[in-house]
Amino acid sequence: MGQSPTGIETMTAEAPKFVHLRVRTALSLLQSMIRPKQLAKWAAATSTPDGGVSDDNLIAALELSGALNEQGV
Repeated sequence: MGQSPTGIETMTAEAPKFVHLRVRTALSLLQSMIRPKQLAKWAAATSTPDGGVSDDNLIAALELSGALNEQGV
C-alpha cells in the first residue's frame, strides 16, 4: 500500500515480497548443505530483500555477513 498526497492509503501494483525467516547454512551441522557464500550469491541474484538466518552458532553470522558484504547485499 502506498500513501497518496492527501494522506489516504492507496493500493499499488507492487507484488508482495516473500521473506525466508528460517534459513540454515552448512555451519549448523547436519541441518543444511548451503554454504554462506552460496547463500549470499543467491540473495544477490534474486534481489532478496531480507532473510532470517537461524544457525546454531554465531560463527555463521560472521562468515555470512562477510559473504553478503562481498556480494553487495
